[in-house]
This record gives sequence, structure tokens and C-alpha cells, in this order.
Amino acid sequence: MNRDDEMLRYEFPPGEEPTVYTADICSEVGHEHCKGIDRTVEGYEGEAVFCICLCHRVIEGDPN
Repeated sequence: MNRDDEMLRYEFPPGEEPTVYTADICSEVGHEHCKGIDRTVEGYEGEAVFCICLCHRVIEGDPN
């Protein structure tokens, strides 16, 4: 799909979309220990699990 925002996108064919695993990792390990992604979550070892805590959000123009 052609878009004007210069973002590189890959569109998966129907039925081939990847599964995205999410969890509130910060609530489990604390903000200071969470890197935003963890591959050691019990039951999902080896899979990328992304933290959904708002401390990881990216806001354009925000220096933090």
C-alpha cells in the first residue's frame, strides 16, 4: 500500500499474519527492570512478548 508518511510497512497475505504477544511486564518486574520486550515469559519462551505499559509508548517530539 502506498502511503505518504515514509513508514516502511509489510502487508501480510490473509492468513499469514504474525501473532503478537503482549503483557504488562512492568507490573511483574518493575519499570526499572523492564526493557519493553521479553523472550523469557513463562509459557512463551523464545517468543517476543511486548510490554503494554504506557512507560514504553513513543510520542513524537517527546524527549523522554
